[in-house]
Amino acid sequence: MFIIYKSNNLNHLLLKATHIIRDKPLDNIFSKEIFIHDHLILFEYLNIFIAQKIGISANLQYYHPDVFIWKLFEKLLLKKKINNIFTSSIIMWKIVKILDHKKFVIPFNIKNNNFEKLKFSFLMANIFKQYIFYRPDWINEFEKNKNILKFNHDEQWQIKLWIEIINDIKKNNQSVYHFSNLFQSFQLLIQEKKINKTCLPCRLFVISSFSLNPSYIKILKEISLYIDVYFLYTTPYKYNIFNIIKNTKSIETKNIYKKNVLNNSLIKLWGQYAKIYEFHIIESEKIKIIHYFKKNKNNNLLKNIQNDFLKKFPKKKKDYYNQQIIQFLSIFVIIKKMKLKYYMKNYCYF
Repeated sequence: MFIIYKSNNLNHLLLKATHIIRDKPLDNIFSKEIFIHDHLILFEYLNIFIAQKIGISANLQYYHPDVFIWKLFEKLLLKKKINNIFTSSIIMWKIVKILDHKKFVIPFNIKNNNFEKLKFSFLMANIFKQYIFYRPDWINEFEKNKNILKFNHDEQWQIKLWIEIINDIKKNNQSVYHFSNLFQSFQLLIQEKKINKTCLPCRLFVISSFSLNPSYIKILKEISLYIDVYFLYTTPYKYNIFNIIKNTKSIETKNIYKKNVLNNSLIKLWGQYAKIYEFHIIESEKIKIIHYFKKNKNNNLLKNIQNDFLKKFPKKKKDYYNQQIIQFLSIFVIIKKMKLKYYMKNYCYF
């Protein structure tokens, strides 16, 4: 079963996980409790937290989401350990090799500039890495040469470049397994109901993080049919804030000014983060959601902000919604857009 614990305080969620470990011990004393998150420091804190609450912290296994999903694929699909060579650095050097030794045409005039060639390879490696995790269907179509016409003519050079990368990997007898094709095989396994439960852990504790892309969440929901998956979701919002932003009619019925919610930068910023969970977890029917929200004492500015988020329709207040600070948080997105414009202006010749 997929069970979500929502709270605005991480300690409340960790305490709940501790109670589950204490009150519902695993049948096999040698089995490990699995925690999934993307930050090692939190695991160190969790060790101390559990030891303080129940006197000991033992038989705990911590995984980064990337590592856990890959190990899961190894057990369910490959039946052996396989090195994942589709990392950003390896893909980057594959692209550099292709540009150096092949007559490959790209819409950027960089072949005579090694530095720009390296920058271009680095950029494309990261783009392909995003495709693998966030557009696995695209990568699979690239490799099978299917539905190519749905992509713009100016973008089809990316498909050819990816095929060259795959061909180079095959030529060197390296593993062609990556998340996209393994995820497709996993979905077929689910459809055919051929999941071997003995390959799955007894239960999982998943702490919400930026590394949990929609495909990872879908995998966790699928295996929750066989084991208990506890999703510890930290959020300042008690209510489904993303749907509140969309549902303008409900805002009007509550006589709340539409612009106070829709134009609030802080709500929009968190909404981008919460969108994954709201669409891929909260909206699902086969889940159980339990709230552990606690109101903070109104003794400082930060607590006032946190308490305001607990309301269904948070109002915009000048005293503690500084638009300049919120705009500063989006500076990295602006830098990326500037880099892309720079490339298009200086190196694009189509």
